[in-house]
Amino acid sequence: NMGLSLFPERGIGFGNVCPMAKTCVASCLAHQGQGSVPSVLGSRVAKTVLWFLAREWFLCKLNRELDRFRKRHAGVVGVRLNMFSDIRWEEYGVIQNHPGIQFYDYTKIASRIGKVPANYDLTLSFDGTNRQSAIETLKRRGKVSVVFYNDTSKPVCGKAAHRQELPERWEGFRVIDGGKTD
Repeated sequence: NMGLSLFPERGIGFGNVCPMAKTCVASCLAHQGQGSVPSVLGSRVAKTVLWFLAREWFLCKLNRELDRFRKRHAGVVGVRLNMFSDIRWEEYGVIQNHPGIQFYDYTKIASRIGKVPANYDLTLSFDGTNRQSAIETLKRRGKVSVVFYNDTSKPVCGKAAHRQELPERWEGFRVIDGGKTD
């Protein structure tokens, strides 16, 4: 597997790689763990600046790196280009240029679900404000990622988060534990 980490939302001061960001801005995973380490932060910022200011160069470099990645690895390879962004990569030909790679991402842009190349698997991210889109996606047999929190007086994080109980159903649809199967 390989992933591309850009700096999320409007974090570089211009542009926006997360057009549907609302409730997730403050809690974005890009700022957790090693996200604040200067070398990691600097790399994400630099790539995001290049995305906006040198897009043709960025896309050429990305396509070359994907070609090299595919050649170095036998069997199925997975690539997630939107680690902390929500860019429509299919509109730039990236997905189509690499039919031998299985791409996967999470998106809040519901209109993308079911309308991307076969080698691009998308899951809609539920954020509390897009309930109708989530339900419609599930009705069309698409996938939706929903975070569940149990009421607890103690903070739950790390491995303890996997001990939280999940409901069997959400909005009438069967819940699958993303900690066991992604």
